[in-house]
Amino acid sequence: MYVFDRDGTLYNYNYGWYTDKEHPWTDPETHVFLKDTLFSGMATLFNHLGYTGDVCIISKLPENLPSATLDNMVLDKLKHFVDDGFTIWNNNIHFTKLDKTAYFKKITGRLPNKDDFLFSDYQPELESWELIGGTAIKVLNGVNSINRWNGFYIHAEGSGAELIQAIADIKSKIKNLDKEV
Repeated sequence: MYVFDRDGTLYNYNYGWYTDKEHPWTDPETHVFLKDTLFSGMATLFNHLGYTGDVCIISKLPENLPSATLDNMVLDKLKHFVDDGFTIWNNNIHFTKLDKTAYFKKITGRLPNKDDFLFSDYQPELESWELIGGTAIKVLNGVNSINRWNGFYIHAEGSGAELIQAIADIKSKIKNLDKEV
């Protein structure tokens, strides 16, 4: 399965939106997810992988978000994804307050393995995914960096063709590593 984070991975990340205590999170007309911009190459990659395997978006929401607001935001976000050209398969977009590994287990009944790819810009999330046995791919988005990351990475601002090729190359490297073991 291919699991994508949303903020900073499929869409541009604006740190200020998350630190602004006055931001109207509860207003479905102005919440941040309707204002951010899409990485079009990442949308192309998402759609491409969706035709070759299971793909989903797991988006972690702020802990202090009221449940009623969450329900409204989910509907707005689903429309936003469709408007931005994402192919929506049956039940493949999830919003949760759990971390991605815990939520993955909740929806699949198992922990991630090497065939389960997590695309995220958030290193602690990637490290957790990889530690359990999944394949973690850091998405560089112009805000974050390689830093201490020694794993696979791609550039969010790449074209769809570049990103599709990068994933093919990563899969090939994984296959070669499996042969060596």
